[in-house]
Formats: sequence, C-alpha cells, structure tokens
Amino acid sequence: QFVLDKMVQAINRWPVDSDRSINYRSLLPILQLLECKACPEAQLWAAWAIANLTSYDASRFARLAVDEGGDKMIQQFNLDDYREDLRPKMLELKKIILQNTEHYKHI
Repeated sequence: QFVLDKMVQAINRWPVDSDRSINYRSLLPILQLLECKACPEAQLWAAWAIANLTSYDASRFARLAVDEGGDKMIQQFNLDDYREDLRPKMLELKKIILQNTEHYKHI
C-alpha cells in the first residue's frame, strides 16, 4: 500500500499538459488498466496518461483514444464505484479526456 500511496502522490503532482516524448502505437494497454478495479491507483495512472497524451498531441492520441474506444470507456467509467479519496482527480482527468476526444471528433 505504501508504494501505491506514493504513486498517487506523484500522479497528483504531475501536470497533465507536460511534454512527453513517448511513441505509443496503441492506447489499448493503458485503456485496459482503466478496467482494473482491483487497483484504483493503476486506473488513476491510466487516466492521467490518456489525459496527458490527448492534451499533448491531440491529433494523434485523441484519434487513437476515439478509434480504440477510450472515449466511450472513460465516459462509462462510474465514479460512484471508485475510491472516494481519488474521485476528484479522476473526475478532473475524465473531463479532460472527454473534452479532448470531443474536440478531435469535431475537427
């Protein structure tokens, strides 16, 4: 639990719009972590990663998120079932992802 708590602390400090030189061909491995209900910290990291990527390079990663169903997955993500202390950050990330993917759909 100590490591997971440190992970959450780190994620909460990371700016979503930070520059990442990461070359993902697919978001599916990250999207699959959103379904990992046994580890809400992993879900939080996955949401941060998707929010970051879709903010940093929307033309590429928002397209991937939409094409791979990530927008639908995050839209259906039920915060009522989510760990209460992590809900505000997850809600923030969820809004960013949905905003970025909706913007991509309309360009």
